Amino acid sequence: MVLEELSHMIEVSIPSLEREVDESGKTKKLFRVEVLFNERKHYVLRRNSEFQTLHRKLKKIIQTPDFPSKRNAHLRTKPLEQRRQELEDYIQDIIYLNEDVPQELLDFLHVKHFHTGNKISSVESLDELDSREYK
Repeated sequence: MVLEELSHMIEVSIPSLEREVDESGKTKKLFRVEVLFNERKHYVLRRNSEFQTLHRKLKKIIQTPDFPSKRNAHLRTKPLEQRRQELEDYIQDIIYLNEDVPQELLDFLHVKHFHTGNKISSVESLDELDSREYK
């Protein structure tokens, strides 16, 4: 499959940041990661530390772009909007730079049944196959 075709099959954006209060009353910042795959959209909420864990896993198996730093040269930390944009760019770069989207990234995005080429690529297709086999 041509790289350009594959990159159009899955689109990822991080449009916003959400805050969640845990049991201890501490506020956690979560990035809303939206995934468009096979014309279906879903989202996952991810903490900054989960992006860092993903980066460590990916570094072992592929050439990765530099992971965006939390720090700014002049400020102690970067504005969250800037951080959100950098993380979005990071994920998009991985998708566009790799002919096969790494399984670690698909797991992170909660994407199932992602295949390249003309293989089955949606849950519906699998269900249709299953129902035909049992009839």
